[in-house]
Formats: sequence, C-alpha cells, structure tokens
Amino acid sequence: MARNIAIICLLLAAYSGLQAQHRLLPYRFYFSMSPTVSTGATFEGGGTVAATPNITGTHYLYPLFSFLWGRPNPQYTPLQNFARKFNYSLFFELSLNRQHSVSTGFEIGARGYRIHSDQSDDFIVMYRNLNIPLFYTYTSRMGNYWKWRVNAGGAINRATSVPKLTFEVIEIKKHPVVYPTLFVGTEIAYLHSKGPFTYGVEYHQGFTNVIDHRYYALDYVKGLKILSNGSHFRLNIKWFFASGTFKVKERKPKEVEYKVTPDPLGSIIYRTKKPPVQKKVQNTKIHLCVRDDQTIDGDSVTLELNGLILARTVSLDKNERCYEVELNATGTNELVIHALNLGRIPPNTYEVIYYDGEYREVLNLKSDMTNSSVINFEVDPNLKRD
Repeated sequence: MARNIAIICLLLAAYSGLQAQHRLLPYRFYFSMSPTVSTGATFEGGGTVAATPNITGTHYLYPLFSFLWGRPNPQYTPLQNFARKFNYSLFFELSLNRQHSVSTGFEIGARGYRIHSDQSDDFIVMYRNLNIPLFYTYTSRMGNYWKWRVNAGGAINRATSVPKLTFEVIEIKKHPVVYPTLFVGTEIAYLHSKGPFTYGVEYHQGFTNVIDHRYYALDYVKGLKILSNGSHFRLNIKWFFASGTFKVKERKPKEVEYKVTPDPLGSIIYRTKKPPVQKKVQNTKIHLCVRDDQTIDGDSVTLELNGLILARTVSLDKNERCYEVELNATGTNELVIHALNLGRIPPNTYEVIYYDGEYREVLNLKSDMTNSSVINFEVDPNLKRD
C-alpha cells in the first residue's frame, strides 16, 4: 500500500513539474475550382427511366455535367447564377507533419439532373448547395517528380432550390435541407513546378433526398416526384496562395532545458525544386562532397537522394563533407540540397563536389528556405570525357 502511494506521489510531482514549450505547425490556404457530375437523381421508386401509355413516351433521368448549365438564367439573381458551372471553395490546411494534415473551409456550388423525353425537349434542373467540409490528407512521393495526396472526410451541406424556376411540367419548391455527405479523392502535383497547383478527382456520396421537385409529364394530377441525394463526382484544381506557421504549446519536464527550434525538414514537401543540373557519370558508385564556398557563416544543409535522406544535417565550412553513394544504373538519380538555415549571410551558398573514379567536378549552387537546388545524375558506362 505504501509503495503504491509513493508511486502516485512521484507521478503527481512529475506532472506538476511540467512546463510549456513550443513547436511550429505549418498551415496553408488554398482556393479550389471544381466542375461536377451530379449522379444522385432518380424518379420516385429508385429508377432513372419512366414511361406511360400516353403520347409523352419514355422519360430518362441522366447525370448532369455542370458545364451543360449554359448562360445565366434571367430568372435567377446574380448570386443564384454564381457557381453554376463550377464549385468554388476556400480551404485552410493544417500540417501535423510531413505526411499528415487536416483541412476545413467553405464551398458554394450546385447539383442537378437532366430529363430527356422521346417527345419533348430536354430539361436541365439545378439546385444551390453550400458545403462545410472536414477532411484528412495523406501526402507521399511518387518517384522523383510527383507528389501524391489522398483525401477522405465528410461535409455538412445545405441544399436550396429556386422556386420561381418552374417549367410547365416541373414544379420546383425551395425546400431547404441540411444533409451530410462522405467523400474520398486523390490529387497529384509536379514537384519541379513553381506553380503551387494540384489536380485531382473526388467522389461525394449523399444518403437522403434533398429536393422537392415534381414532374407532371408522366402524371398530370399528382406528378412524379424526383429525388436527389447530392452525390457527385468532381474534378479539382487547387491553388495554394498563402502559408504560415502556428506556435503550439507543448509540455516538457521542468528539469530539461533546451532551445526549441522548428524542424526545417517539416517544410521540405512545400519547397520548390529549382531546374536540375544534368550530369552524366561512368560509375554507379561515386563520392559526393559539400562545403561552404564563401564566408563561413554557419550554413547547414540536408542532402536527399532519390527521395531518401542521405545526410540530415551537414554543417558547412571549408572542409569537404563526403559521402559514398550507390546510384541506380538506369534512370535519373536525383540529388536535392535543402537549406536548413541561411547562416548570417543569406542565401545558403555552397560547393557540391563529385568524384567519378579519377574525375572530379565542382558545382557552385545555392538554396534558401523556399527553393532547393537539384542535380540529376545519369549513369553512362560508355561516357567519354575530353
């Protein structure tokens, strides 16, 4: 009993001795523009085809590509006409580390359906949709050139039809509805591009009817109800236009004292790669060396080879810091040099020296906290040098 009490007292003392420390979490804002294909519309009863013995023939409900909603409808206000061809979104993304992040934001767009009849013109009907999503993103590398992101999450939506848009055969009521959707998607970005864009596709699944529309071409008295649950596919074009960091408090043991500095490696996935320097070598095994080429001012770098960290922290001075590396015999071997700081005299300038057998070459490069230098090595056993 006394032993248990002593253990509890020690735990309480350790907890009371904790004090706050900080770390930095990167965040980004981005704008998204997305054409959609609405897929969740059916006639009452679940079918997409209906027919009657009268002269109107067979009627079909088709998915609607948002591009097909043509010129602005004069019966709509400018706000109601807005976002008829694209969904427009503004998102906030918080990075938990290099691979994991969470996002939320706000979206305005539209969903709809197309009615085709054997005996009459087609009708295109759409309804306004507001959306607040919350989703998780996993980021990884695809080789030396691409970044791949997978998104999964849910959203709270509000659907509203425009009641004054009433065709002779379609009765549309406003019927505002709040409803949930779940979605999953993927996107890619080209690592060497300076444009902060990603391109992807998503599928959103709804579960309940969100409209009150009736189609009288099949039943002139009661009308046939049309249902839609907001399900759709979309193509996403995202533009990342602003970024920063949050200072987050953590707790550490009181007796541990150290200076808390952000890990520069956490921002590597957001850095732009400069156009690569192309070099051919004869051997698959070479030596890579780096050193400061100007005033020694405390510069340090990280070396990344083919997507893997070759050397995490390399302090630069007049001495060569060398590493023996094994290159892939085929394809491109990408060496990326990331700046960990800018020293006292920015930017971070350095020499990269590589030894290919007896051959030695020196390359003068520089990196900063947003741009990283790249050298592409290609192995050519038949390489002839002057």
